[in-house]
Amino acid sequence: NTRYPQKHTDLIQYGVHCVGLDELLSTSDIVTIHLPLTNQTRGIISAEKINLMKESSIFLNTSRAELVDMPPLISRLDKYQNFLVGMDIDVDCYHDLFTVERDNLVVTPHIAGISIDAIKRMDLDLANYLIEMVNQL
Repeated sequence: NTRYPQKHTDLIQYGVHCVGLDELLSTSDIVTIHLPLTNQTRGIISAEKINLMKESSIFLNTSRAELVDMPPLISRLDKYQNFLVGMDIDVDCYHDLFTVERDNLVVTPHIAGISIDAIKRMDLDLANYLIEMVNQL
């Protein structure tokens, strides 16, 4: 699912087709979100959207916790043991996730991009971008 399917027409050759968010959530075995936190994306995975997911879905959020309505997500975790969640989020404000030990939840403190390789890659990307900008002057 993407807001801009026209940007991904090259994927059609691989059998990829875009669907609406509701269809994606209700039919997918694995759902992973990769979005910036904006006014448009805050709460995009609402209680209604969470309830569309299969009881045995795997839900991965490597973006920001604020994209997801946490109380309904926690309820679903507690209701369905086969509903698996992995989150790489800022955890300071989400203590409710940790009040109960859950075997179907893995949380890391939004550090996926903090590795030597990732930092080197970001530095290189920034340097290349700056070179491009200077060359355009």
